[in-house]
Amino acid sequence: MGDPKSAVNACVNLRQWGEAVQLARKFDMPQIGDLLSKHAAQLIKEDRLPEAIELQKKAGFYLEAARLLGKLAQREAEKDSSMLRIKKLYILASLLSEEHLKSLSTVELSYKVDRNS
Repeated sequence: MGDPKSAVNACVNLRQWGEAVQLARKFDMPQIGDLLSKHAAQLIKEDRLPEAIELQKKAGFYLEAARLLGKLAQREAEKDSSMLRIKKLYILASLLSEEHLKSLSTVELSYKVDRNS
C-alpha cells in the first residue's frame, strides 16, 4: 500500500522474519538490522531462544545465531538432555559460523570485484 516501513513492522509483529528482511532489502531500509536486533533482544529476555535464533538467522546475523545456539546447547546440557540433542545443537552452531565466514568471503569478493572495475 505504499508504506514499506509499516509492512516491515507488520511482518516483525507477525514473526515473519524472512519476509521482513526481504522487504527491508527490497526497499533499501538499513535500519532493519537495528529493529531486528531489538526484537531479538526482547525474545531473549522472554527466554524464547529458538525464536531469537531463527530471527538472527533470517536476518543474516549468523554469528549471533550461532552464539545463541551455543547458549541453548549449554542449557540443554545443564538439564541433562540427551547427548545427541546437545551435539546436534553444537553442530548447528558451527554450521552457522561457517555461513558467517562464507558471507564475509562473499562481501570481500564483491569488494575486490568493485575495486578492479
